[in-house]
Amino acid sequence: RGASAYEVVDGKQRLTSILRFIGRHPEAIRHAKEAQRVAGLNGKDIDFPYLLKDDYPKFRRLWKTHMGQQLSGSLEAQNYFPFKLKGNSRALNTPALAPLAGKYYCQIKHNEVAIGGGHYAVEDVFDSQTTKYTIPLIEYTDATPKQIHEVFNLYNKQGKKLTAEEIRNALFHDVDLARLLLMAAGDHPFNQDVLKISDLEASFFNDISIALTSYGFGTKRYKRTKVLCWMTALLLHPSTLDGAFVSRSTARQIDALFEAISESKGKHWLARADALRQLLADLDRCVESHQAFDGWPPKFRDNKDGLKWQELQLVATLLGTFLIAMQVEDPTDILEKHQESIRRFCADNHRPAKTQNRTQWAYIATVALGIAETVSLDLDEIGRVMVTRYGTNCIPTLLAAKAIENA
Repeated sequence: RGASAYEVVDGKQRLTSILRFIGRHPEAIRHAKEAQRVAGLNGKDIDFPYLLKDDYPKFRRLWKTHMGQQLSGSLEAQNYFPFKLKGNSRALNTPALAPLAGKYYCQIKHNEVAIGGGHYAVEDVFDSQTTKYTIPLIEYTDATPKQIHEVFNLYNKQGKKLTAEEIRNALFHDVDLARLLLMAAGDHPFNQDVLKISDLEASFFNDISIALTSYGFGTKRYKRTKVLCWMTALLLHPSTLDGAFVSRSTARQIDALFEAISESKGKHWLARADALRQLLADLDRCVESHQAFDGWPPKFRDNKDGLKWQELQLVATLLGTFLIAMQVEDPTDILEKHQESIRRFCADNHRPAKTQNRTQWAYIATVALGIAETVSLDLDEIGRVMVTRYGTNCIPTLLAAKAIENA
């Protein structure tokens, strides 16, 4: 269908592997064109896109010369560059396939392999428009995000189970806020297109990512992204109905925010570049002040070194710090001024005995509002600032959630 674009619901990793293997991944081609441009500035006419698919070993050598990088396996994966077939693969442990082991596609594409009773060159399988070898697919048309989410959940019941964050990142990859938070958390490489959305320097993203890592959250399976998304969804997506509190799970609250943005067709407040830019600046101030403050109780950390934060306590105290950031430019000064009071308050609110949805909401609201009250913040003024900046106000939701413990 010409230039029609498709979103992959399931099978992205398989398609990515195929495109990487044959040197045709769009991101790899983009990097190759950039290398060609750099080489041209140095007076060298090198067709890097051609070498990417037809002579990758030479591509690797010239890349180091002109881009100043030794292409390690991790860097190749990050740039979606080609990879060798495994040298010790049992799948290739046959007389016919053994010659393919440990080689790049460009080195074996003329080799013949047996397929379906016939013999074909490897390139006939991957490059020929007339090959009988095809990848079956199911095309979904006019599907809503909710319906796609349901499909994801069905596929997720088979094989390796995806986390809610992995599903969300695939489902809402077209939502600018989701892409910005993913990069700010450090769970996605820097992307100039994403940076342009917010018009902020990369340092904003670096600072947030470094801070989240310092809290003891690893780089696997989007744990840092979850913290940022959870915090943002609590702040910027109301969870009340006719004044009554609506108790959503963490995943459902985050999804509800992204669904609202996606379904608004660009009309949601958080689809605006100025609001996203303001949010990232506020998150940067919030995380920096929270990290610099020494008054958080040691019980909020749960490993021997006292460095790894417990997720619930971190989100609650970050939320409280964000509320301070709505009234003062540098929350650190306020936190330090009330250090002893904040320490005592937090120590008395270590964590709930049970961590069901309602008790988590109540705990987060109690801690966040308690910090605000401890430092004598004006909740009405915070609400007005938030509405001006983001078109919404989390104070009614937090007050309704806090009331759960007294219900």
